[in-house]
Amino acid sequence: MPELSTISLFVVVASILVVMPGPNTLYIITRSIEQGIGGERSESENSSVHYGFSATVSF
Repeated sequence: MPELSTISLFVVVASILVVMPGPNTLYIITRSIEQGIGGERSESENSSVHYGFSATVSF
């Protein structure tokens, strides 16, 4: 059985990793700050159009 200090350290490190945003989230936040709220929306719309086109062409 792991010691209490090991379990405590694991809980602290796991909590930090859960709260920390990933690179994709940081990219969207940066684009939103740079271009306003519409920048984030246009990124998701562009991705949707690209994926839709790719799915249509692949058939």
